[in-house]
Parts: sequence; structure tokens; C-alpha cells
Amino acid sequence: MRDVRLDQINGQISAAQAYISSLTTRVDGLKQRATTFAPYNTSPGARRMPDDLAEEMVRALSELRTQNSALNERRTELQNVVNSYDADIKRFKELRTSAAARVNEANHSKRQ
Repeated sequence: MRDVRLDQINGQISAAQAYISSLTTRVDGLKQRATTFAPYNTSPGARRMPDDLAEEMVRALSELRTQNSALNERRTELQNVVNSYDADIKRFKELRTSAAARVNEANHSKRQ
């Protein structure tokens, strides 16, 4: 069950990384386009950046921040699942060892 959950989260992480990569490429392209306009281009004749380019940059950067945040949440979730199952396994082993010790003690008492 743990492995199934980890596979699901890893799939989400992979998808998020791919989307972040494409967003980063898009943002880089928008930044490159922006360099031809004021204020990024300091030439005296540089035209003002078109509103649609500025809006697209804001949206893309916002989406990139959102996706990076979601990716960090998935990574945290992955670690929490690992920690939770590790704690459960440790507790199970402790209980099993304790139960085995009680059985051995009971068998030893019966023999005497």
C-alpha cells in the first residue's frame, strides 16, 4: 500500500516538474521578448512594453510560483508518507517482538 501511494506522489512530482520546465521555457521566452521594450531596453527610442506581453509575463510568473509551491507540497507529502509508514513498521516490529517474548515467557513458565 505504501509503494502504491509513493508511486502516485512520484507521478504527481514528475508531472509537476515537466510542467514547471515548460513554464520556465515560456517565461524565458517572454523575458527575451521583453528586452526589446522599455524599461528593459534602455535605448532612447525603445517602445513601451505592450500590455498583453506584460500581462502574459505576470500570469506565467504567477503560475510558475504556484507550481513550484505545489511541487514542494508534493515532496513534503512524499516524505510524510515515508515517515508514517516507517513509524508504523517500527511499531509493528516492536509489538511482534513483545508478543513473541510473552509467548516464550509463558512457555518457559509452563515447563517449570
